[in-house]
Amino acid sequence: MNTYALNLRSPPADEDRVALAWQALAEVEDPEIPGLKILDLGLIRFVRVHAGVLEVGLSPTYVGCPATEVIHHDVVQALRDAQIGACIVTSVLSPAWSSDWITTEGRQKLLQLGIVPPERTVLNMREVLRADRPWRSHR
Repeated sequence: MNTYALNLRSPPADEDRVALAWQALAEVEDPEIPGLKILDLGLIRFVRVHAGVLEVGLSPTYVGCPATEVIHHDVVQALRDAQIGACIVTSVLSPAWSSDWITTEGRQKLLQLGIVPPERTVLNMREVLRADRPWRSHR
């Protein structure tokens, strides 16, 4: 797990920090597909505050993706520019990113760019995370 820290001063209240972080992250573009945001792709797993530190979970589309470092840098810069206080950006590799996490808006943007998005294989994140996946034996 890669964790990078930022130390800024005078943070707002926790709820405001989370909201500000989401607003800042909504402006971060995918470096490989201009016009598509990382939120459209479902790369942000969570934004939460624990013990006064805001934590953002960032998933690459695949391990070794060449854009990962650029995206990470852009996320850190967006958070810094939002002046939300101390924060860390954590790489989240499990469960692995899925194209199912591309938002409806993201799928529409891909189509407008001439890229046919993959079909969804699950209806929602709960399906992805559920323990009794079809390939497991039932007792």
